[in-house]
Amino acid sequence: MKPFIKHAIATSVVLAVVLVAVFGMFVQLGVYNFAADVPHTPFVFSLLGRMREKSIDTRSGNIKVPELADQQRIVQGAGNYNAMCVQCHRSPGMGETELSNGLYPSPPNLAKE
Repeated sequence: MKPFIKHAIATSVVLAVVLVAVFGMFVQLGVYNFAADVPHTPFVFSLLGRMREKSIDTRSGNIKVPELADQQRIVQGAGNYNAMCVQCHRSPGMGETELSNGLYPSPPNLAKE
């Protein structure tokens, strides 16, 4: 093997080890603040949003949309929404709740959308 190639491989390995060590220290020392009451930096917010969207795109392709006009399904969905969603996403005429105010990012008010 040529000396240049050996040097390039060795440099790449050392660089990879250093990057892994720095990232490990970044994680272990808790450098980044993930607190729910502190907004992310624009870069991290954008990165997390992109990752979320790509994850949904990757996993939702085989989901078949059910018949949405079925009255029984509408009643069941309304009950599920009332039981599991209304505290964050609210219902028509409902003001903000302690829970909806304290979440970051803020949940959209689905009663208005």
